[in-house]
Amino acid sequence: MSVMSALPHPLWSAAIARPHQAFVNDLSYAELAERAARRAAQLEAQKPAWRGARLGLSGRYDELWVEWAMSLSWLGATVAPMGVNATAQERAQRRERLSLEAVISLDERGVARDEEGAELVGAGEESEGRAAAQLEPAPWAWERAQFALMTSGTTGAPKPIELSARALTMSALGSMVRLGHLPSDRWLACLPLHHVGGLSILTRALIQQTSLRFVEPKGEALAEALCSGQYQLCSLTPTLLSDALDHLERLSDERRAGLESLRVLLIGGARTSAELWERARALGLPLRLTWGMSEAASQVCTQVEQAPPGGALPPLPFQRVELSDEGCLVVSGPTTERGRFETRDLGHIDERGWVSVQGRLDELIISGGINVHPREIEERLNAHPSLADAAVLGVDDPRWGQALHAYLRLKEGAERPSDEELKRWCRAQLSHYKTPKTFHWRDALPRDPLGKLQRHRLNPSHGSEGSS
Repeated sequence: MSVMSALPHPLWSAAIARPHQAFVNDLSYAELAERAARRAAQLEAQKPAWRGARLGLSGRYDELWVEWAMSLSWLGATVAPMGVNATAQERAQRRERLSLEAVISLDERGVARDEEGAELVGAGEESEGRAAAQLEPAPWAWERAQFALMTSGTTGAPKPIELSARALTMSALGSMVRLGHLPSDRWLACLPLHHVGGLSILTRALIQQTSLRFVEPKGEALAEALCSGQYQLCSLTPTLLSDALDHLERLSDERRAGLESLRVLLIGGARTSAELWERARALGLPLRLTWGMSEAASQVCTQVEQAPPGGALPPLPFQRVELSDEGCLVVSGPTTERGRFETRDLGHIDERGWVSVQGRLDELIISGGINVHPREIEERLNAHPSLADAAVLGVDDPRWGQALHAYLRLKEGAERPSDEELKRWCRAQLSHYKTPKTFHWRDALPRDPLGKLQRHRLNPSHGSEGSS
């Protein structure tokens, strides 16, 4: 394999250059590389067919999970994170869709088993069958899939995605240029690794030879971690940011002093409301809004400096964004699988080349012959002081082709506004044709674990108690 077609394994490189640097939690690069090499040798003796295979890895996302992922990667395997709470059916579907040859499961005690339930070798000093020699790491072939995962499936069935060494490396470098880089940087990692937003934090830290620490994606745990003064970077969805703010806003200024260590709080995965941005700004949080996708290894466009939501975002280095004939955003560059990916995101590109995302083509509503983007209406509804969440769908209508129906969740303790009040609220800032025809109330709107709205799970034919 020529030098130009592969990279040295990034864990091997980091262990040489920065052996004592903590990588995951308190585990150093040198310690992790030693464990990965030893376990890889043991696995090759026990499961020789796994060298270069496509393998799923199921279990809690922690230090041990990363250790196993790096051991499999050391063998040249493509690693597929399977999800912490995935059901047996979901695991089976992912296994089939990702063409996995086997799935490894890590239990609560850290014991690894294959699909037949047989225990796999450990990596301790006393492990039976420990290989006398440690394996050299498989290089990261530039075009080979290092990780495989499924898209989030917010508008339909999830689809398989492969992330090559090329895509991961160029994405990490582009992110580093945009967000800045110090060898002492530490990421606060709370997003799930079977989504690209979470996996990219792991691969960025690995390639950039910096650190990360896992924390549960819960508001109180996030708030405590952010206030600890130990982290410089964090990536959150708007939902997780809101949960963290609920706790941060109750703390004293003294307790929040550790927030000053944060350099970047990357916010993406869904639209950020003006209200949420103002809440974060009031605490001095260094938000950077971003737009990206699994097919481009995470970030595509990210703010250079903090600015309110609704503005355009500049593409990262090595990325180019253009418009298709349909008005959809097209991403070109080394982070996409074939050098070019046509998204289903409608958008606008200004004279500077900066990108505004207007919504999904799949979500576009045509009412009375006029194109309507539901996200614009949802943002207006979400700004209402009584509403906690809103979704807008186009429902077949004999007169208009599609009529706008809004699905709403009331804030706890708030009084439900009337239809007329909500219509006046919308018409104060939106054109008349963008006002929903009906309003339906729900206890909750369907969202995935990252907080992304799953419109396809809203059934317009089903009303609810109190619908109007």
